[in-house]
Amino acid sequence: MWIVVNLLIILYIYFMNKHTFALSVGLFASFMHLVWSIFVFAGWAGPILSFAQMMHFIDAPFTILPFSLIHAFSLIILAFIIPYAIGYVFATIWNKVHYK
Repeated sequence: MWIVVNLLIILYIYFMNKHTFALSVGLFASFMHLVWSIFVFAGWAGPILSFAQMMHFIDAPFTILPFSLIHAFSLIILAFIIPYAIGYVFATIWNKVHYK
């Protein structure tokens, strides 16, 4: 019985559901951009960006533009679509290479 369980675990590890993986990558990326949009709306983006630059030894003059709901919505949607497509392609390649 344990051989069957181990075989199922191995097959599960090697086979990747394309939609599920792409969805998780897309949702993670869009969530991170939603958080960034909230930081811009709250006025916290400037200090966070300055802190991140300081921690990476960067001194680049960036300015945070005023919050725009249309830009924030577009950012979140594109941050879902592009990583979703990349995740879907990655899972397809993974399944072709690892699942024979």
